[in-house]
Amino acid sequence: MTDAPTEQQEDILLRFQDITHAERSHSIRLLDSCSWDLEQAVSLHLANAEIERQETAPLMAGHHNNHNHNHNNTNSSSGANPSGPVASSVSSTGPLLQPLLTASDRPPASSVSAPPPGARHDDDAVSTRSSVSSWLFSLVHRAFDTVVSVGGSVLSFVSLFIFGPPSTSFPQMFRKKYGNGPRFLPGSFGAAVADAKRQLKLLVVYLHSDDAAPTASFCREVLGDEFVRSMLDEHFLVWGDELRHREGDRVARLLRCRRYPHMSIVLPASLDELRQIAIMEGEINRDNVVANLTQCLEHMEQHREEIRRRQAQHEHDRLLRAQQDAEYEESLRLDAERDKERQKQRQIEMEREAKLRAAQEAAIERARVREEERQAIKREREAKADAFRKEDASFAANPPPKATLTKIALRLPSGVRVERDFLRSATVTTLYEWAGALPALTAERKGGAVDVPVRFILGSSFPSRQLEAAGTQTLEEMGLCPNAMVLLTQLDDQDSDEEELVDAEEGGQTAPVAVV
Repeated sequence: MTDAPTEQQEDILLRFQDITHAERSHSIRLLDSCSWDLEQAVSLHLANAEIERQETAPLMAGHHNNHNHNHNNTNSSSGANPSGPVASSVSSTGPLLQPLLTASDRPPASSVSAPPPGARHDDDAVSTRSSVSSWLFSLVHRAFDTVVSVGGSVLSFVSLFIFGPPSTSFPQMFRKKYGNGPRFLPGSFGAAVADAKRQLKLLVVYLHSDDAAPTASFCREVLGDEFVRSMLDEHFLVWGDELRHREGDRVARLLRCRRYPHMSIVLPASLDELRQIAIMEGEINRDNVVANLTQCLEHMEQHREEIRRRQAQHEHDRLLRAQQDAEYEESLRLDAERDKERQKQRQIEMEREAKLRAAQEAAIERARVREEERQAIKREREAKADAFRKEDASFAANPPPKATLTKIALRLPSGVRVERDFLRSATVTTLYEWAGALPALTAERKGGAVDVPVRFILGSSFPSRQLEAAGTQTLEEMGLCPNAMVLLTQLDDQDSDEEELVDAEEGGQTAPVAVV
């Protein structure tokens, strides 16, 4: 269990400790394993205790006499006189930050020693009989203790459920019996420790016993003193209880009280770590109380300043870590944005290179296709040129009547003028074929072959009109008789057989442009 017990669980814990007298940490673990079922936890505790006694009985029996001898020597050397008067004790338990509440004292376990070598057989027999008798005595003694312990626990358990906790709280009893006193905190001891820790104040614990002779005078003369009351109410938190209450009895065992009335000044580091910085027991006078309270206040102020300094340092460290974490997160975000931007730029560059490669490949393919088309056109024009040569040879051998002829003058974009006689019945298509075959027909010309673009269109100058390349009309029907001037207009560049790639930088992209 990692969290502190709730109020209901704290009440169950107090009942369990009142029955079993077990330590707090062991009680919490046992109750937590039983889901805070009080009856189940008590049964489990008693069962475990019985198992432990059965396991340790043979070991402890052989050394019972030695243990009793040591115990008697300890009592005789302590010099305690329980029947003597109770003396007052005002003691300081050490520095402020030294934890004083440790685990309860336990007698050291007896060590088992082997018999010396070479012992006589008679001594072994006597030792064996003594060990057996001691073991039997210890077994009977422990069985009796178990019956008494279980019976007392059962009676305590039954009485707790029948009568319940006391109906009158300690602060009410104190005011009713002794009048004015310090302002006692209500609630449990654990709640008082939590309040003192939260408010950074010392906790004054007062344990009351009506059976102690100095109790009445201490309550009236010390706790009832106006100066002591104002000092306690202003600078301390005060919690008190009676020994007859289970909470008071538990705290008395926790603080190891020896005489009453008992007053401890406690610095609560936590509920499980209490630091006593002053203890007053028995005959306690006003001056001793005031002196201890004043000294503890000085120590507490130093401790409070240290706590504030640590809290300020802790807050500064927290803010520094938060700032460093924020800066680190910001740097990660900026790095991520830069990586994203670099990836975006790489993607754009890759897309641009891909487009450029595709454009280059398309341009190469277009150039190949254009070259094939140009070669095909060239072959076709050479064939047409042969046909026109044969026709010219036929006209020279057998000239047709002039009435059937028309003279066509073709003007090229370069300004060169070429003439030829055509039959008036020739079509416009024949005129286009002749214009395309001119480079081959004029190859042997003195001035050199004329240059005719691959793509062109023909048109008459008067009237100004275009001649359809696929037209079936005759030259006579088109009004190109008895003579006519025909203009050749280029539809593509002179270097149409070459393709150029022009890089146009627009928006960071490269666009291919083909010039035909």
